[in-house]
Amino acid sequence: MKDFMNMVEIDEVMSNFDHDIDEDVAKQLQEKPGRLYGQHSAWDFCGRVWFENDKFHEQVWVYGSPVKEISSKTLEELMEEVNDEFGQG
Repeated sequence: MKDFMNMVEIDEVMSNFDHDIDEDVAKQLQEKPGRLYGQHSAWDFCGRVWFENDKFHEQVWVYGSPVKEISSKTLEELMEEVNDEFGQG
């Protein structure tokens, strides 16, 4: 699992409230790969999202613990994959 100790949290990048992706935050993640992360807010889980090795990655947390990491080329695909497994909440 990814260690976030040397990374900086910047802002919410994805939200299940309105299924929104913040393109400005996404751009910041891509400009500093592996150094920044953003949040994915949802009802049944939360996630930490970062960009590294030409992909977006999300570490999914449930009940305060990391449970899985999922990777995808785009944030849209990543959101869909994570929601398919962990709920639309």
